[in-house]
Amino acid sequence: MSKPFVAALVFAAASAAPAAAQQFTGGTVSGNIVQLDDTDATKLNAAGELNIAGSFGIGGAVGIYDGSRLVDTDTNLTTRAIYRLSAGSALGAFAARDTIDDQDADTFGVEYGFKSPRGTFDAYYGVVDFESELDETIAGISFEFAVTPGFFLGPDCDTYTATLGSDETAIGAGSLTGRYQLENGVSFFAEAGSVALATSDGTITSVGTKSEFFGIGMSYEFRQNGVSLFSNRSFTDSFGF
Repeated sequence: MSKPFVAALVFAAASAAPAAAQQFTGGTVSGNIVQLDDTDATKLNAAGELNIAGSFGIGGAVGIYDGSRLVDTDTNLTTRAIYRLSAGSALGAFAARDTIDDQDADTFGVEYGFKSPRGTFDAYYGVVDFESELDETIAGISFEFAVTPGFFLGPDCDTYTATLGSDETAIGAGSLTGRYQLENGVSFFAEAGSVALATSDGTITSVGTKSEFFGIGMSYEFRQNGVSLFSNRSFTDSFGF
């Protein structure tokens, strides 16, 4: 399924719904700095969601990652179709494009998001179209739970896997995030984790270089007719930035 085709479906769905039924649900903006070994990377993200009819909605997100040791600049654009299961949970189907050093990588997948005063949960799986000779996938899961009112803590894991025949390479990032949420929608967070590289030839698996990372940042969530559940989907999340 091509990126233009997915974008056309999202646009057609929005256009078909009566204007009165289209309501802005909410969104988030965030920025943080991540130090991976001796390199600093900056991340800027913005996301929003729109209800178009009943339980159906659409969403979009844009992200800019700059200064990583792996790529100079990655610009991410994510679009999605959303089906609301309840006021605080939804299923999504997303299409994302990463532009990395003048090369494009497209990702198509499914996702689930949940948010309540007691915590959040997010999971996704996608197929990446970057290197034509490889079978590439991404997957991730994260959750946060309320330790005290306003303070949340939880783990996050993102993986990227590339397979060619019996040879497989996987990159995974795991972290622990602490977040302090103010009543006005502003939150401050810090994360600490590591990135590991593993390779397998079908019989032997070896784990290569492991790198540590630490990040701090802040975000702002604005709500109008509900909560925004989803953000960017990028295979570079597994690189620790």
